[in-house]
Parts: sequence; structure tokens; C-alpha cells
Amino acid sequence: MPDQIHHESGAGANVSEHTTHEQAKEQAAPSMMPANPASDTVSSSAEQTEKTPATKTSNGSTSPIATPKAALNARKRGLPEPSVESEPSSKKYKDSPSPPSSRLSSIQRFPSPPEMPATAFDKETWQGFCDIESEPACFSVILREMGVQDVTVREVFSMDQDFILENVPQPIYGFILLFHYREFGNDNQADECPKNVWFANQLPAQNSCATLAMINILMNQSDEAVIGEHLEQFKDFTNHFTPYQRGEAFASFDFVKKIHNSFAKKMDILEGDKHLSSKVRRAERLKVQAVAEKIKPSKRSTKSRRSSPDSVGSNNSSESVESSAHHYIAFVPVGNQVWKLDGLDKQPTPVGSFDTDNGETWLR
Repeated sequence: MPDQIHHESGAGANVSEHTTHEQAKEQAAPSMMPANPASDTVSSSAEQTEKTPATKTSNGSTSPIATPKAALNARKRGLPEPSVESEPSSKKYKDSPSPPSSRLSSIQRFPSPPEMPATAFDKETWQGFCDIESEPACFSVILREMGVQDVTVREVFSMDQDFILENVPQPIYGFILLFHYREFGNDNQADECPKNVWFANQLPAQNSCATLAMINILMNQSDEAVIGEHLEQFKDFTNHFTPYQRGEAFASFDFVKKIHNSFAKKMDILEGDKHLSSKVRRAERLKVQAVAEKIKPSKRSTKSRRSSPDSVGSNNSSESVESSAHHYIAFVPVGNQVWKLDGLDKQPTPVGSFDTDNGETWLR
């Protein structure tokens, strides 16, 4: 680096070269004031003012000297200002508190601005279940995050028994099939859930069918699969619950919900809220219509019929969303029977039995 040159000039650099003999004596005489350079300068100038009102310069002109009042005012000492060294050590290094605005700006906001992608705080705070992609790798990640050990999800391209036995690792704890959403197969439901079958309902307007299907399979494995501490506690807690009560407990199970929603995008959250809002408005409208039909007598209208909002579906309506939706259903063996565990059903449905004494398995 280039050296920096400092130019220093003294306080008395502009002193006149010609001084009187009297001034020389006064400057040489020892001062009675304290040894303070600033006070010495003030006192000498004050004494000089009392003796000679003006001083001749080299060109013969006279220059005025400060009056006694100005000199006395200059002698007044100002109040001392505190220095860093004079402060206690506890105050030297104490950080000043941040202003309230900076503290408020660091507070996380839900929901985040629309132009931003979904943040981790959005996914943890949102109370719904997002619609995740039908990808076995995503389901395997969910299982690992929940604490399930040595269990993975694989995609099966054929339901042929020989193909499954030859290409799918054993044991197989259950199947998850993806169906087009529709009302079907509700006639053979059990009157009540058997005690040896763990089954939970899926609450309305929640896209949790994929994760719930895996939970319904894992909860019916006695000692064959290690499901982790959190799921073990949840199973013990809901052991004597009804399917609907288990569904309510699952909907408020934040541990699983945060893992499920870790795959959510901002549009998934917005679409979920929009779908739930439309279902609530429709339910309220139908309730009002039902009350009105009970109060008013039914009359045949002679006016032309108009299409109601519920009979015409648009691409953004809840009816259109439900008609194009898909749904996951689990099939799992419990004891000597195979059960269909559909979260939208009230009770589990038996689909068949097998005899292990004759060498039969639930896959044959």
C-alpha cells in the first residue's frame, strides 16, 4: 500500500516574527496558573490585553486584541463529557436493543405473500392435508420420516400372482390401489369394526388418503414391522377408539401432518383452501334449502326451470374437482381374512379369506 503522509501544524504556527521586548519578558516569566497549556494561553493573552490595547504589525498597522470580556468568556470551562473509559464495564459491551420494527419484521407470517413459494412455516402451520403426487418414492420418504424401518413402497405393474411373487420382495404387508373417485362397494361393510382390525376414517375435505392408507396397513402389523415410537404411541392411544374417532385423532396428528405437507407447493395449499371453502358454502346452502322446504308447502311452479348452481359444474367448482379426483384404498390381511380399508367408508369391508393350514396365503 502507498504510505500516507500526515501533515501536522502546531497551534502557534502563525505567530508574528516581530515581538516586542515586553512580550518576550511576559512569555519568559513563569506563570502562576496551573500547568495547563490551554489555561496558560488564555492567561497570557488576558495580561497582554490589560497592558497594551493594540499590537503593531510589521507594516505599521494596528490589529485589535480581544477584549477582557471575550477573554473571560474563553476562560470558562465547559462541562466534561463522559468518555468510554469512564463508563462501567457492564455498559461498555452491552448491546443496544434492536428497534421494534426490526423485531417485528423477523416474525414469520402465515400465509406468506402470494408471490413467494410455500415456506416451511406455511407447511407447518397449515391445518389441512395437501394432495401429493402418486409417486412410490414420496411414500417411502414419508415412511422413513415417520420412523418406520425396513419398509418401502414399490410400484406394481401387474396384479398377476406369479409376477408379484417373482418381482416384489417379500413379505408384502398390503396393497394400495388408486381408483377413480366414485361411490362403490359399500354394501358389504361390517356392522362394526372388529377389535383385531385397526381402521380410521378420512375426514371430509382432506387429501390424506395416501398417507392414511399406509397408516391403516402399518397399524395392522402386530410384530412384523417396526413402525417407530410416534406411531406406536398413536396406536396405543387410539386402540379403543371407533373408526371416526381415530380419523379425528389422525387429522390432528401434527407429527404425521407436517411430514405429509412437506411435499406441498403453494398452489396445493391454495387449492385445498379453495376446495374446502366451496364445500362449506355448498353445505350451508343445502341446509338453508332443506329448512325452507320444510316450512313452505311444495307447489308446482309454472315458470321455466332454471339450472341451479349445483347442477352445472365449471372447471373451478367443487363438483368438477370431485368428479376428476382419485382415491387411495388399502387392502391388508388381518388374521385369515383380507380387508378393504377405505377411509371414506364407515366400516372396513371383508373381501375374502384364506386358510394358512392348507398352505394358502393372502396372495394366492
